[in-house]
Amino acid sequence: MTEYRSASSREYYLKLWLDQVSQDKIKNQSTIRVRMFIVSGNYSFASYSLTSSITIAGQTLNGTTVTSMGFNQTITLIDKNIIVTHDSQGKLTANFTAVFNGQGGYGPGKLTITNSFKLTDIPRASTASLSPSTVDLGQPFTINITKTDASFTHTIRYNWYGVLGTIVDRTLGTSASFTPPIDFASNIPSATKGNGTIYVDTYSGSTLLGTNSYTFYGNVPTSVVPSLTGFTLTDNNPVSGAVVTGGEAFIRIMSDIKVNFGQTVGAYGSTITGYYAEIVGKGQTTTTNGGTLGMMNYTGTVTISAKVFDSRNRVSNIITRDVTILDYAPPVLSFKANRSATLNTTFTIARSAKISPLTVAGSQKNTMKLDFYVAPFGSSTYTLDNGAAGGSWTSISEIPTPANLSGSYSPTSSWTVKGVLSDKFTSAEFIFTVGTEAVVFAYDQSGFGILKIREQGALDVGGDIFANGKQIQQLQLSLKDGTQITATGDLNNYKTTGFYMGNNTNLTNLPPAVSGSHPWYHIIVQRHNDQYVLQQAVDFNGVITAYRVCYSGTWKGWQYLTQSTHPNLVNTGWVNIGNGFQYKRVGDLVSLYYDFTISNGTTSLTVGTIPTALTPRRQMFRIASWDNSVNNYSIHIQVDVNGNVQWLNPSAFNKSYAGSVSWLI
Repeated sequence: MTEYRSASSREYYLKLWLDQVSQDKIKNQSTIRVRMFIVSGNYSFASYSLTSSITIAGQTLNGTTVTSMGFNQTITLIDKNIIVTHDSQGKLTANFTAVFNGQGGYGPGKLTITNSFKLTDIPRASTASLSPSTVDLGQPFTINITKTDASFTHTIRYNWYGVLGTIVDRTLGTSASFTPPIDFASNIPSATKGNGTIYVDTYSGSTLLGTNSYTFYGNVPTSVVPSLTGFTLTDNNPVSGAVVTGGEAFIRIMSDIKVNFGQTVGAYGSTITGYYAEIVGKGQTTTTNGGTLGMMNYTGTVTISAKVFDSRNRVSNIITRDVTILDYAPPVLSFKANRSATLNTTFTIARSAKISPLTVAGSQKNTMKLDFYVAPFGSSTYTLDNGAAGGSWTSISEIPTPANLSGSYSPTSSWTVKGVLSDKFTSAEFIFTVGTEAVVFAYDQSGFGILKIREQGALDVGGDIFANGKQIQQLQLSLKDGTQITATGDLNNYKTTGFYMGNNTNLTNLPPAVSGSHPWYHIIVQRHNDQYVLQQAVDFNGVITAYRVCYSGTWKGWQYLTQSTHPNLVNTGWVNIGNGFQYKRVGDLVSLYYDFTISNGTTSLTVGTIPTALTPRRQMFRIASWDNSVNNYSIHIQVDVNGNVQWLNPSAFNKSYAGSVSWLI
């Protein structure tokens, strides 16, 4: 029992007894006996009607009405039991206010007790802890229960992203072990860590007293990664891909390896989000399925590695494969053709032909085809010669031996032999001129032949010509009448000394056209060798004059010569226009110098004119007087579009002015 008393009024006081009578663990309730009394001292009263009440734990009880009271008397106002409910944790502190409504006089004034009554806790849901609270999926952790009553049983449950289950049911034990299965990872396909909830249900008998929940964290083990079963390699260049197949060998420069990732599988719900393949050590990569690795300008064995990434940003196993990069160079052909046989009508070809074999596993993948065509000298009409010198081979990549053409070619005429060497990618041409049958001296009605039969001109010589011990130059610098040789195509290719002309519509790499320039250019080429060449170009109108050099085989940019009449080179010097004014033009800058004095209060004066080409399209300049006065006595200089220059002095100052102004035209 707990007793409470109010303050005293005329020796009267209110007394309260509270007793915890019983508790119902199942209902989580307690019974409280409430007894309230009014106690008197040396005073008494009669003919009153005094009420009382108590409000406790939200319940109000009314006391017996008191009409009179004697000396040193105790009157019971309330004696009742109430049932109160504890909170979810079994706790309750019952706050109360007890009141006796005294009216004074012979009786007491108002008596009040306000306090609280703590009830014994009723055991409710047990608490628990997780050890550890973070584990890799597939690894166990322990749920330790702190029981609030030894008789209580517990059911332990889990919830992992909607996946529900029971670990133990109605156990009397104080701990349980739980291993979150690794397939829980399927519920977090884009994360490496998730969280679930452990519920601990506390029962008293068959009655659920309450549930506490706890969070556990599950990491996706590092061993859970996507898988790559393999990849295939193909040549993205259909031409080279048709020559070398199988994905084990590719061709330098020609091939562009395409990586097709094989079966890719995410792990426990993850999806494949990224691809990566590289030529190890070469800096060539692709990040797409079906992407290419780029041109390879090297040969030998290289390693290609591949891997994939999933939605957890995990990396798969790495698969590598060695492939061979075969060397390739365009066909190379040169030959000499000599007359043979008794009548010198057969051409024997001393061949030097070579292609890249592209050998894979001992088998040549490239083919060699050699054709020879013959045309009369000076003609562009060639005829195929099917002699033994030509042919097609699948197992030969180099021919160093001579062979004959099948045709019969007149010994009194010169012939042009064209050889074409082809492989599966490209071809190379070589042309050789076969002269007439060799003689010391020959002549006919049209002229003479020396060391050959005459074919053209009054004198047809089959060797070098010397005059006064010096060899006569045979390089054609221009056409025979001195006219420039017309150049077409790419000016970069013109490295032979000579005089040329070209049009910017059919000759590239000329100096760019400018206003007033002509589309045709005079071109002079001076050659040291193929690596060092000088070119000069002047358009027919003479607006562009430029030169450039080929240095170490690379053409530099055009350098331009500026004409002496160029506006930026104009300098007129100072030109006097009178009245203390002079002007000067340097390039596109015009300066106006002045030095004058105003007297007699003159308000304006036109001092002279400048050429209209130099005017600033109406401009007024404010100028200060030439003295040390605080007031600068400013006036204006005005330059009109008609070239008139005047000063304006609206305030009629009598001052001296000196200085200059400038503007751009």
